[in-house]
Amino acid sequence: MSAYVKIKRSKNLRFKLISLMYLVFLMLSLIQIPTDWLANNAFIHPYLNHPKAIYKDEMIQITAAKLRAIEPQMQLAMGYDSITKTIKEPNAYAPTDLYFIKNGAASTIFNALTELNNWIYTINTDSIVLHNYEYLFAEDLKNGLQKDNLKSWQNWKWKHIPATMAMNLFEELKLRIDLLSIAVKPIDKKDEDEQTPISYNSQDDPKLVLLSENGKLRIGETLRFHLYADSLVKLNISKNNQGIQNQHVFHSDTVLFTPKETGKYTIEIAGTKLNEVFEVDVIPANIVSDKKSTFRIAYKGIQYSQALPNNLQASTLFVNGVNKGKITTSHKINYTPSQLGWNVLEIKSASSVLLSDSIYVKPLPEPYIFIKDLPNFSISKKRLEQLNSIDLYAIHPSFEDGIFKIESFEVTIPGSAIGTFKVSGNSFPVSETLKNSNVPYIIISKIVTKQGNENKTLTEPIVVKIL
Repeated sequence: MSAYVKIKRSKNLRFKLISLMYLVFLMLSLIQIPTDWLANNAFIHPYLNHPKAIYKDEMIQITAAKLRAIEPQMQLAMGYDSITKTIKEPNAYAPTDLYFIKNGAASTIFNALTELNNWIYTINTDSIVLHNYEYLFAEDLKNGLQKDNLKSWQNWKWKHIPATMAMNLFEELKLRIDLLSIAVKPIDKKDEDEQTPISYNSQDDPKLVLLSENGKLRIGETLRFHLYADSLVKLNISKNNQGIQNQHVFHSDTVLFTPKETGKYTIEIAGTKLNEVFEVDVIPANIVSDKKSTFRIAYKGIQYSQALPNNLQASTLFVNGVNKGKITTSHKINYTPSQLGWNVLEIKSASSVLLSDSIYVKPLPEPYIFIKDLPNFSISKKRLEQLNSIDLYAIHPSFEDGIFKIESFEVTIPGSAIGTFKVSGNSFPVSETLKNSNVPYIIISKIVTKQGNENKTLTEPIVVKIL
């Protein structure tokens, strides 16, 4: 039998043609593949190398340094091999959930971004940095960063994503921090769509750009606006036709307006070309911080303290419309609620409400009474003879230890000449008469407890057995 098979020349050419067409098909298919997949490729970031950022703001530099510090640990957790440049299991999401969520790495990144966010809005005065930050971190702000909601942000950013994507997201986050530092002009979506840089010069139309929300502003917040392609000539801020002074500052052609009282303000801006008038409604801020909202629920008769902003002037605390609170020189309010249900709290100046909030007041709960070193309310005769006193204390899970105080109680020793007597405070001495008696038990009743300015008498007696 022959070791070779003879193929006709015509059939051989046909096979070659089919092979060529298949090759062409593969090439055309590759050309038509959307390039969006590149963003999900684990190792596309080496091809996106950019010059090292020159950090002009220390806070941005600190944030970038914090991200770089955890990068080696993150790569190790994702299974990244720095020699082969590969990830052991690129499509696995378990390493991502374990490292970022369960082990708390997302919290470390979030805290760094939160510190940057606070700096941007409270200390930073560069309008370009503010504008670019809100543009570059718009999605993060919308998904938990703005409201300081770690759980919402980490689930949106890191939960159930492949290790490949996690590394890309981390690299992209570093890149955004660097862009925030090196950008010298406002980044605009138009730049990306048209690929044409925006530069403002004397030939451009003048434009007033609000760098924070217009319409409503809370006490303590700052309204930022910038004049492009024009120079600021005059700025008038008024309330009820009265000019307002010393509540705004200039930075080149950027204005920062921080109102000190509520009301409707009119802002008139005049440049060499542009004249605009707009109104801002300033409303009271909250008294209670959303981050530390322990003041939202209170108990009747208990004094509470709450820190206030340092810039409040000549303010008084009103509860349900009545002057019932006190503001100390250390900018704290001291408030003892006496009315159950919702209480409206308002900090007022001479002419307006500055801060406004409400808390829900609950009735004072009944505490639990314990006797020191007698958890089962029983004691042996021998042990009783060794004691100098029997001490009571009151606790409740909703309050810290020592909040409840025992004012007085009655002690009854049946079957003895001692009888019944009243004790002031929380301790009664064990007399020699009691030690020498053979009574089977001691009855403690009518326990009066005090918390704040509220007293409560407990009617249920406590029986201490003498074994």
